[in-house]
Amino acid sequence: MTNFDVIIVCGGMTGMAASIALADLGLKIAVIERRAPNEYCSSQPYDIRVSAISLGSEQLLQSLNAWSSLTQMR
Repeated sequence: MTNFDVIIVCGGMTGMAASIALADLGLKIAVIERRAPNEYCSSQPYDIRVSAISLGSEQLLQSLNAWSSLTQMR
């Protein structure tokens, strides 16, 4: 049996940010998803869904070293 300090259900933007932040604290994290996400590919069709990200969320993502990856996918 595997033990975790935190189990996060749904690894969307918020769940993944929480998992990174908690893992940075040294906690053992599990993220449960219905299916594995598709890997990003720059040649994939444009997705018209939009996420509004506040300045506070941008600062959080910068502190998690995730912001630069997101901006590269825009």
